Amino acid sequence: FPKNSVSLDNGVEICAANGRDLDGLNLSAPRLMREISGDFAVEVCISPASDEKPQMGGLLVWKDRDNFLRFERGVHGQHEVRLHGYVGGKYQIAGRGRTQAKACYSNGGEAMRLRLERAGEQFSAYCSVDGENWMTCGKLTLPLDDPIQIGIHAIGMIDRTIYCGAYKEGTATVFQGFKLWTQ
Repeated sequence: FPKNSVSLDNGVEICAANGRDLDGLNLSAPRLMREISGDFAVEVCISPASDEKPQMGGLLVWKDRDNFLRFERGVHGQHEVRLHGYVGGKYQIAGRGRTQAKACYSNGGEAMRLRLERAGEQFSAYCSVDGENWMTCGKLTLPLDDPIQIGIHAIGMIDRTIYCGAYKEGTATVFQGFKLWTQ
């Protein structure tokens, strides 16, 4: 991609109260979004803000409540990554897996880089623990008329089968090194 880009290197922490999500009628998850048209690549380093709250969130592509995708980490455990969303109002999972994370950027905690690329209607997801070796995490065809919105989000839908009774205050996710490339 050419040099048109946006960068946020110092990071931002997003906290999500318990029960915040982007599913069905529950669209209350906090997010930072910007409008975009055409093909793009977006990348961010995501990590927990502290040991006291888990991190849950990632990258979000949004058109409307029936057409969006989420590429996120931590929803079903701290090392889980997942690409999923709604296409024409129907839920789809395009990729799911687990990986170990390493430190990236200045926060020193376990972190993972998430990258999402759009080429026409095709969205491809990748993750990396070192910023050099990238793993494919899935592809999803999502026909969207421009403009759409792209950004970061955090959720607070804490799975009680994984976090039994813990984290009553929700989640806290740090996003660092946000980069956006357009053609």
